[in-house]
Amino acid sequence: MKKAISLTLAAALCLSLLPLVMAAAPITSNKRGTIDGFEYEYWSQYPADKGSMTLTGGGTFECSWNGYNMLFRTGRKFDSTKSYKDYGTMTVDYAAEYTITKGDVSYLTVYGWTESPLVEFYVLESYASYKPGNTYKGTIEVDGGTYEVWEATRVNQPSIQGTKTFQQYFSIRVDKRTEGTITLTDHFKAWEELGLKMNGKLFEISLCAEGFNSAGSAKISKHVMTIGDEVFGADKDAPKPTDTPAPTEPPEPVPTDEPELVIAPNLNSAHDWARESIQLACNHDLVPDGLLNHYTDTITRAEYCALTVQFYETVTGKTIAETKTFSDTADVNVQKLGGLGIVSGSGDGTFNPDGEFSRAEVAVMTVQLLNKLGKPLPVAAPAFADNVDIPAWARGAVGQAQAAGLMSGVGDNKFGPGVKYSREQGIMLSMVLWEKYQ
Repeated sequence: MKKAISLTLAAALCLSLLPLVMAAAPITSNKRGTIDGFEYEYWSQYPADKGSMTLTGGGTFECSWNGYNMLFRTGRKFDSTKSYKDYGTMTVDYAAEYTITKGDVSYLTVYGWTESPLVEFYVLESYASYKPGNTYKGTIEVDGGTYEVWEATRVNQPSIQGTKTFQQYFSIRVDKRTEGTITLTDHFKAWEELGLKMNGKLFEISLCAEGFNSAGSAKISKHVMTIGDEVFGADKDAPKPTDTPAPTEPPEPVPTDEPELVIAPNLNSAHDWARESIQLACNHDLVPDGLLNHYTDTITRAEYCALTVQFYETVTGKTIAETKTFSDTADVNVQKLGGLGIVSGSGDGTFNPDGEFSRAEVAVMTVQLLNKLGKPLPVAAPAFADNVDIPAWARGAVGQAQAAGLMSGVGDNKFGPGVKYSREQGIMLSMVLWEKYQ
């Protein structure tokens, strides 16, 4: 998930001459910085996301969220010149209160990156219900607990180096917990024994609370990070008899009158690289109920009509009134697109609703949909190695879709006009269209 899937800061105001130490002001929008030797960040994907983060010193923090894609973290940045083996033993000793009130995608995790190769890694200590990753590698025993190890590939997704393709590694604790010591060095060694490369240069290690299409809260009261002989952080619950108790301000309450988040069902039937787009598309009401499962199946002609009608009516806020009938189907979505002139059938009064939909047909329908929405694409010729294989009736639309960044090739600079389109690919394209043209 980022992913793809960063955290924010509010600097604590310390007035040493006064008997009281004022609590930091809550952070409620994207922000990053440094405090007490830690990097911190509040990050949300959309301005409509609702959240709050209060830095409580020494790498500890409190946060709450209700949104599509949000994370909060404090940790250490490195200079990407040394591997984990060069730093000695690395541990994170933590204590947290972690509550999920809505949704099934949220993590309480240690999170980080390496470069050369580019790898995003997680050690999930607790989570809602969804477990990330798409390739199971085995189990490991670390710090007295059992962890499942999973791997995933993120293709052309946001990263610390911009949009890149990279690997993700996950240790997912079988018996969830919210306090303890995580010996990261042992996780890294165990991953290598399972064939996961950890020879990259270390960029970051952070303690993170993350939520996707969810609502919840976390209070990190202890965060002590050990890097070799160096120790960073604090235990806010440890007794300090000489300290004057400081007033604290809890994170701003998350509004509860927001529209209910729609959680995409059956995500385990989708490829990892498609899950984020499916979640977002569901929250924008772009996915018909009939397509909320078996995401890797080839999409039929009638199903793609349903997806297109859902997009058109959601964007315009209008129900399509025009219809055209076909002799082999009474599907209302097919009839609606026929009425709009987006589809015309097979030329003999039929439509072949159960036929599989190809990439060439997707390009044509996409261009026609945007024409009907008043968003015509500029004329452009395709630039693929297999241009000669693209049917004449689709060649112009393929060029327009390619130039607009809506459709790319299938490898080796080939478009693959006859390659069948899947449900998840159709949903992802709807999400791309939404972000570009809604």
